[in-house]
Amino acid sequence: QHRRIDGRDFFWLANNTGEAQNCTVRFDRPGRNFQKWDCETGKQDYLDVGADPTGTFLSLNFDPYQAFWLVESAPVPGDAQPAHNEADTFCIDKSWRVRIVPDDQPPLQRRRRIPEQFRRGCDKPLAPWNDWGLPDFSGVMTYETTYTVGDSYRRITLDLGEVNVAANVWINGRFAGERLWPPYTFSVAAFVHSGENRIKIKVGNLLNNSYGDERPSGLIGPVRMVVKNAD
Repeated sequence: QHRRIDGRDFFWLANNTGEAQNCTVRFDRPGRNFQKWDCETGKQDYLDVGADPTGTFLSLNFDPYQAFWLVESAPVPGDAQPAHNEADTFCIDKSWRVRIVPDDQPPLQRRRRIPEQFRRGCDKPLAPWNDWGLPDFSGVMTYETTYTVGDSYRRITLDLGEVNVAANVWINGRFAGERLWPPYTFSVAAFVHSGENRIKIKVGNLLNNSYGDERPSGLIGPVRMVVKNAD
């Protein structure tokens, strides 16, 4: 199966036999990078990619009955990549107001007791949920804060940094987008105004935590606002 989402190619590949299989996959455009996404574990591995003047190719190995997503990705970390202009990058390093809203939770989590401090809402610096005493929580956490924007800008991007696993973003009460995989970046110039802006982020993790398989969860950050000022 082939899907194209947000300008990226996703290929579902499966070995439907009881024997290990090997193959080579070729794409007619050079300079492409790919990851293997394991749906059972959530693990994402970069793959070694070859290239020649005619395109990109990679070798794949399958265990018996193994299946996974082959996903077009950004360049492998460590390769030359354009970086943020530090003069225009501002870290939102204040504490966030975090809350577990009962109505946001999946049915399984609704049957579990929500700690009172998270039901009421509390102020915390960004950290994995495990550090907050929530190792078996599988659900949705709401994060809220404010950020002040200057009078003159051309382009503004909200970069959430590390997220485990899915994030939805609202700016000043308007929905700005959702991401299920990195990069967790959002173009938000259409939603902000000069002065103080309200940011709300809802982060959901995997079901695994609820049955004792502790996976990294939460908004880890660092959260940055990347501002390109008008000339």
